[in-house]
Amino acid sequence: MVNGKIIIAVGLAGVGKSTVLKRLGDLVSKAKRKVTIVSYGSIMTEKAKKLGMTGDRDELRRSSVKKQKELQEYAAKEIFKMTHRWDFVIVDTHMIISTDKGYLPALPHDILSILRPSLLVVIEAEPEIILSRRTGDMERNRDQTSMEQLSAEIAFSRSATAACSVITGAPAKFIKNLNGKQDAAAAQFLRLLEDV
Repeated sequence: MVNGKIIIAVGLAGVGKSTVLKRLGDLVSKAKRKVTIVSYGSIMTEKAKKLGMTGDRDELRRSSVKKQKELQEYAAKEIFKMTHRWDFVIVDTHMIISTDKGYLPALPHDILSILRPSLLVVIEAEPEIILSRRTGDMERNRDQTSMEQLSAEIAFSRSATAACSVITGAPAKFIKNLNGKQDAAAAQFLRLLEDV
């Protein structure tokens, strides 16, 4: 049996990644291929709850690096199992996680070797839009971010994406999520699946 392909979709908090992926989900529901979109963080959070930890993502990223790495590995193995049932498994995640100890790579070498992605898709937005969305999101317990910190996050995330591409051999594609243009970003993402 041929396994499906893993597509990793990343974006900093506030770029509108979840909205673009929701629109992509609407588009692929009409396609002939079997596609699922899975949240890496949700799998980690569900496992954390089973272990008696917090179910809050913002609290989870403040837990020990060791614990986060254990949860990352668990999630990666669960996601890879999904490739037996789907043509494409699109993984909704972040490239980096801001912790008290610094930036933690969400996709270090050991995780990439489990997932073996075929494509890395980075969803981006203008820094001013990201900051505006972050400050307006009252449902999350986000850290306060300055424009300078955000610029550093963007640069580090792009560098991490390049490193992941080199390690895996998977191409990296950057999609701009312009304000009010989520459908266009989702359509661009869908076209990428045709060539993978």
